[in-house]
Amino acid sequence: MSTQQATQAGQSTRALRATIPLRRRTDRPDSAPPGPHVPRSLLGAWWLLDEPSLLERCRRRYGDVFTLDCWPFDDRLVVICDPAEIKRVFTADTDVVRAGEGNTFLEDVTGPESVLLLDGDRHLHRRKLMLPSFHGERIAAYGELMREIADEEIDRWPMGSPFASHGSMQRITLRVILRAVFGIEDAARMAELEQLIPGLLGSVALVVPMLQRDLWPGSPWRRFTATRDAVDAILFDEMARKRADPGLAERSDVLSMLLGATDEKGEHMTDAELRDQLVTCCWRGTRRPQRRWPGRSRG
Repeated sequence: MSTQQATQAGQSTRALRATIPLRRRTDRPDSAPPGPHVPRSLLGAWWLLDEPSLLERCRRRYGDVFTLDCWPFDDRLVVICDPAEIKRVFTADTDVVRAGEGNTFLEDVTGPESVLLLDGDRHLHRRKLMLPSFHGERIAAYGELMREIADEEIDRWPMGSPFASHGSMQRITLRVILRAVFGIEDAARMAELEQLIPGLLGSVALVVPMLQRDLWPGSPWRRFTATRDAVDAILFDEMARKRADPGLAERSDVLSMLLGATDEKGEHMTDAELRDQLVTCCWRGTRRPQRRWPGRSRG
């Protein structure tokens, strides 16, 4: 985002703060927690421009649990800020709090077999199959690779002048995933995925339901589906290459280990199921702040 765009976004956010009255909604037909009673489009604009300030203002106004009826979400959101209550949600009976059902908006990206979209016995079965490949000792072995990737990126940082670090952090994270999880070794394939995956995960069509149709040549949805098909083609080809590798059992990347993983019946995950887990790793790894990463300061 340019300086001018950032300034305009900041001005829009301040205008929204000044004009949107946050008052208790008393006409709810159910026992949902209180929350702002404003047009969905305005609340959605605030959410997209400055989500942290919206949530903090609502927390101060309504307490640690509040409701948002906010575009582009189809259903109302109940936001929980109290750590003890958050713990109760994450430790609740999975037959009552079904995380998979709540994540269905991710299906177009992650696929229907993503561990994030499964509930109950299917979720437990998938986790049991995948966890050995993500064991702490295995992940710790990637430390030197992570440091190498971080150092390569840091060497590109400008000296003595400020710069935006978010994109750099995301490049580090994505490269770690492509090398350690996907096991990508070919430089050209690595570069291609680095170009494709941000378009897969960050398409505007994913947050604007009305754009989730192929409305015209070059539409956001057509670009998204073309990008998804291109990523899938590379991932399926990578699986085939690894299966044909005589040294598959000695490989240390997560994909190679998942290719060899079997459940109690001796069955492997299908290529489609593997694809969904790989894209899920990208989603979870690059769509949240990275608190720690190996590297060094740039003086």
